[in-house]
Amino acid sequence: MNGVARALRILHRIFGILGGAAAVLVCGLVFLVGVGMHERGHDPTGRAPTGMDSAPATEPVTITMGKVVLRIPRNYFLALPAHDIPERPDGVEFILLGLMPDFEPRTEANRAEFNDFHGFGRKLKIFVQYNGPTMTGKNLFAVYYNSKDGPVRPGEYGYQSFQWIGDDQLFRGDIENPRDFIQCRRKDQVAPPGEAPIPYFPSCKRIVLVGDGIVAELVFSRDYLGKAHDIEAQAIDALNRFRISGPPLETIQ
Repeated sequence: MNGVARALRILHRIFGILGGAAAVLVCGLVFLVGVGMHERGHDPTGRAPTGMDSAPATEPVTITMGKVVLRIPRNYFLALPAHDIPERPDGVEFILLGLMPDFEPRTEANRAEFNDFHGFGRKLKIFVQYNGPTMTGKNLFAVYYNSKDGPVRPGEYGYQSFQWIGDDQLFRGDIENPRDFIQCRRKDQVAPPGEAPIPYFPSCKRIVLVGDGIVAELVFSRDYLGKAHDIEAQAIDALNRFRISGPPLETIQ
């Protein structure tokens, strides 16, 4: 895995949902890296630091994922690629950040909202992997359910809920045929006394297969849990707006 991919994974851990054994092992490192970046003026919304990239914010980056080719303006990226991303045998991954409901990119006018670390607010993070290791939510459900920390209980908005490593695992339907599987941080989770809050919590994560080998991980505020389907549609619509060739992206599972 090259340096860019490693950096993306660090950012993904900071701005996504830490879960499972991986969270136990890396949460301390993530906290130190995240706070360190923030204190050094790191811009978590994808704008390249001064001097690293003089290209205009709206100049697009071309990304190839099999038959699907996207051209995405630079001000959508959480971690700005240094160049176009061709299809690679070891997979492609990138992170976008925009404001709901129209997945608005970062601009001078909304800079303050992007830089607000007191929760996700209207921010929607889309972490896209092509031919990567991430499983979809449907595949993950059985893994988490079989090692859950307690009983299944009624949850918000008609979901059923169980806990796994302290996070709420929400689903509709029955155990044999679960649907709408979403992982959420608990609202009562706070940073230990004397420590700075971890950015963007509580948040929810939904993982969907949207194309041939293309997985989109959607992370948003738990305050928007009741609009999860609308958010999924907004994210797929945004990705299709960037598509210049290949079949349209859509929810497959």
